[in-house]
Amino acid sequence: MERTRNIAIILAASVLVAGVAVFMMIRLVANGGGSLRMSFPLVAIALLGLVLLAVMIFRSGGLLGRLARRGKASKTEQARDLGFSYEAKGETAFRRSFSDLPGIPDAGKAKHVMRGSIADRQTVIFEHTYLVYNGSTMMPINHTILSTAAPNWPQLSIAPRSWMSRLAERFGWESGFHLENAEFNSLFKVKTDDEDFALMLLSPEMQHFLSSKSGVSWNIQPGRLCLIYNGPLRFGRLDTSIARLEQFWSLVPDELEDLVST
Repeated sequence: MERTRNIAIILAASVLVAGVAVFMMIRLVANGGGSLRMSFPLVAIALLGLVLLAVMIFRSGGLLGRLARRGKASKTEQARDLGFSYEAKGETAFRRSFSDLPGIPDAGKAKHVMRGSIADRQTVIFEHTYLVYNGSTMMPINHTILSTAAPNWPQLSIAPRSWMSRLAERFGWESGFHLENAEFNSLFKVKTDDEDFALMLLSPEMQHFLSSKSGVSWNIQPGRLCLIYNGPLRFGRLDTSIARLEQFWSLVPDELEDLVST
């Protein structure tokens, strides 16, 4: 860190020296006082500044490359500490296999791909990012996805309600699947292909657990369960997310383990 700061200071000083020398030369010539003898020291200073600038750009480029490699190594080590492997980027086929999730288009890229297990289930963790045009510039949209292997369950999604959806639910304008827990209904919108399955899974204990973190989405499809966060993958918070998935599985009734979607 100290070395990076020193290089930045020298780089800024080189730009300043070259800039001041060129500015003084221009002023000297513009005022009609320019001569070879008077301008030579300024030319020498300007050249020295430019040489220093070139050297520092070259060295800072090498430093940036080393920092990037060090950052990748750090992520690999952090993933290993959690019991996962790490890849900087996922293949296109891998990214597309998650494009049927709500809010995850068949576009962009998958990065920071980590593979391991949670609750003795094969697990993959990654960040999905794509660009959208907001009227003036391109803006990145990021999601963090934790996906674990699951039984061949019916489809079910549990998504946070928007304020408009909450208003519609509150006044009874919205039809669909509802539980007896009014607070849970106000926080989440539940969609399912099998209401009996949803009732078995969403026990009072499970509802209480899900309500403790109402800003995330859960999606179940035959063979997998996904926990979806808005925003980039944060390695410093992964242990909390992993613990959240482990707690989810601890609350799943035993009779659902062998349930197969029909």
